[in-house]
Amino acid sequence: DPDEYNNTLSFAQELQRYVNVTIVPVEEIMGKYVQYPYIVLVGRPDPESDTVAGLTYSLLADTGTVLEAMMEPDSHEIATRYGYWANPQTIVILSEAYSTDVFTVLQILRWRNVTVLPDYVLIEYQTQIANDMAAYTYTFNVNEIDVLKATDMILSITLGGLALPRLLIHRYDATTSPYLLTSDNGLAEGEVSLDKYLEITLTFTGTTVGTLQSALLQIYYRPLELDFDGDACIGLGDLNESTLCLYWYDEQSASWMRLSEDLDWVLDIGLNTTDVQLYGESYAGFIWVRVTHLSFFALAGELIVNEVTYPDLMLTIVLLCGGGLFALVFTYRWMKKPEKEKQKK
Repeated sequence: DPDEYNNTLSFAQELQRYVNVTIVPVEEIMGKYVQYPYIVLVGRPDPESDTVAGLTYSLLADTGTVLEAMMEPDSHEIATRYGYWANPQTIVILSEAYSTDVFTVLQILRWRNVTVLPDYVLIEYQTQIANDMAAYTYTFNVNEIDVLKATDMILSITLGGLALPRLLIHRYDATTSPYLLTSDNGLAEGEVSLDKYLEITLTFTGTTVGTLQSALLQIYYRPLELDFDGDACIGLGDLNESTLCLYWYDEQSASWMRLSEDLDWVLDIGLNTTDVQLYGESYAGFIWVRVTHLSFFALAGELIVNEVTYPDLMLTIVLLCGGGLFALVFTYRWMKKPEKEKQKK
């Protein structure tokens, strides 16, 4: 969209110094260019507009606070959507643009190719994330809007070496997972599977060596995934949120094992049960783990039950005066099984 001081035009002209740029009205974008792998849109989102501002609003309508920040008057925000109309595809959206934004936009466009499908994200890095010596380590985040929406996960990865990473995240359910978590292959007694599985694969391309130093995984879960009986209320028969845990699939033994810090590749693990709104998605919390090995993971936990253990028996002898009759009155004090302590980050 044009602006009073022609900042958008200056931005486009500066961008044209480094890449081929075609400037088109919004009608042509929707008619001819939605299959293009790289698209840059400049316009503060406006639901009433029939210009680029209306298009940017529709592109960000499901992103919650991201859209709110972009709509703020005089805000200078950048958002990115991946695989929205085609794959791979990168759409960079600016609420307003200045010539100084060119290098930020170029980095987003050139850094990686991202393919987003339902329950599937493939990220192929095209330029080195770090340019220092191979002995150095560096960390990068994978926390984009469309990564979360497709996988319910965000990551922070620390690598060694300068090889180009290639990251694949695949989410499965009970109907699609190649390995189901059941009591027959490792699920602990008293626990149930959420039927939520995540496979994370990291490989490297290029001529240099790359190694995984560590990865912090945050796997989010929704209120609906805790509601086993489907009555829209968490209670008896539903999942006890404080017991959520992770399993990993060991292909050598063809069985599942519960994740714990007893494993030499698990550095830390925890649970955050705070409700959160993230990129327009509503979650009941997330389970997190820091590992040095990526694998096939599954979520599990215990159901909420009224379990009575170890009754405290109290015996009272009552003398009924006048009749000379002794009566034995048994009184039980029932104690519920204590819940496991919540582990929060």
